[in-house]
Amino acid sequence: TTNRGELTPLILENLLFLEADGKVLKAYVETSEYPIVFTSPGLKNFFDQHLTVFGKRFFQLSRKHVINLRKVERVRDNHVILPSPNKNPSKTKEVSLAFPANSDSKKQLIEILERGNF
Repeated sequence: TTNRGELTPLILENLLFLEADGKVLKAYVETSEYPIVFTSPGLKNFFDQHLTVFGKRFFQLSRKHVINLRKVERVRDNHVILPSPNKNPSKTKEVSLAFPANSDSKKQLIEILERGNF
């Protein structure tokens, strides 16, 4: 449910990543330049509550980001590179999300990508 009580479908095949800002979540999708904004009990709780829907296709990169594993273009240094949701050709064509410092998430992500079972 987004602002003003509107229901907006979130098609997982189009979802690039979720970004948290406190209790406000932004869902960035391939088909829109603008994110779908909604409130939740927090990213971890939202992700855990919907884990059966997200399945193995999504990975919690940090407290702030959940990414679609099928959309990962590459891992460079300490960043995950995803396609940009922007449809404007003058804007950047990729999004770079940093791995959290002092975390095993980079190692875990690389292991998952190498196995390829998502």
